[in-house]
Amino acid sequence: MRAGGTNLIGRLLSALDGASPVAATEVLRGFLADAFGSRSSRLFLVDYDLLMLGELAEGGLPSDNCVPVEGSDAGDAFRHQEIVRVSSRAGTRVFVPVSVRAEQLGVLEVDLPARSVETALLEELVQVGVCLAYALKAGLPCSDVLERARRRQQMALAAEMQWALLPIRSYECPEFALAGQLIPAYEVGGDMFDYTVEAESLLIAVTDAMGHGLRASLLTTLAVNTLRNARRSGVAVEGQAVRADGTLHTQFGGDQFVTALMLRIELASGGVTVVNAGSPPPCLLNGQRMRPVRFDADFPLGMFGSTSYRGQPFSLQPGDRLVLVSDGVLEAVPRDGGEPYGERRLEGALLATRDVRPQEAVRRIANGVRSYRGTDLRDDATIVCLDWRGEA
Repeated sequence: MRAGGTNLIGRLLSALDGASPVAATEVLRGFLADAFGSRSSRLFLVDYDLLMLGELAEGGLPSDNCVPVEGSDAGDAFRHQEIVRVSSRAGTRVFVPVSVRAEQLGVLEVDLPARSVETALLEELVQVGVCLAYALKAGLPCSDVLERARRRQQMALAAEMQWALLPIRSYECPEFALAGQLIPAYEVGGDMFDYTVEAESLLIAVTDAMGHGLRASLLTTLAVNTLRNARRSGVAVEGQAVRADGTLHTQFGGDQFVTALMLRIELASGGVTVVNAGSPPPCLLNGQRMRPVRFDADFPLGMFGSTSYRGQPFSLQPGDRLVLVSDGVLEAVPRDGGEPYGERRLEGALLATRDVRPQEAVRRIANGVRSYRGTDLRDDATIVCLDWRGEA
């Protein structure tokens, strides 16, 4: 039985909206059987490290059934954000990306009896994947089912606070594509990235709080919420930094501070205003050429409470890729000793991932930094990748 178009999505939304998050997989399985004649289906959610896809079992329980993002059919659908078909004598197994606004949540696996699958049906399954992603995001605030299923290990309290503070990790629109990642995912304490899309501009902030663990997470939480409060009050990016500087100094007396790189990008022109509160320089890729973009540094937020922050001009051209990292990337040192990861290795990683989407670029770079270190990082690290299209 097949029901296409808006009727299909309407039925699915109605079914998921009326079900508990605990029953989501059961409801989804019944819907797919009814609408597409599927014999079975499974939902896989990506873990925080973007390394494994874990099945969400019946009853909303985590499952030991996991497949790697690298080297699996489900992983190929996840990484390339395209449907993957595997045909056999018994039928066709279809792997469908489950993503919302470019944030990749996981993959839906559907077993169909037909050995070949028509294009129209695949297009409908793509719509199902998008609809499912929105339903999953809507269910996050009211249940821990999905959160538990995404975790492959215990998460530290500091990291719990950081992840709760994040916006969605990836976003795309005609003007740009953006993605970011925090590492080590289950232990991160002081690093953070934030962004907001306005009618005329995009604002991005990468912050790195002094110290580690819970105290650094508390510092980050205060800094990010102060910046958000200021920008939502209509304060310019320079004034946002001034507010955060004053708030942090009032609370911590200059003993604790936060480095930050803040950008306001005009969507119509690509013109950028940059405030640098002691952060590493971003890297600009144009074609296959990369260069650090260095801005004069003001004091970190909270150090003195009276710093006057400068907005420095910059511009992006269509096709540019801008990558922002925190110190934790550049200063990662192998477990057994050696030189830091540094700008040279970062340049190689950026050039090697130049032609993949920002989501896949940050995933690969994060994996590379972890592999270079050989174990969990001693310092938190943030990676944010922005592809500027300029197609307003």
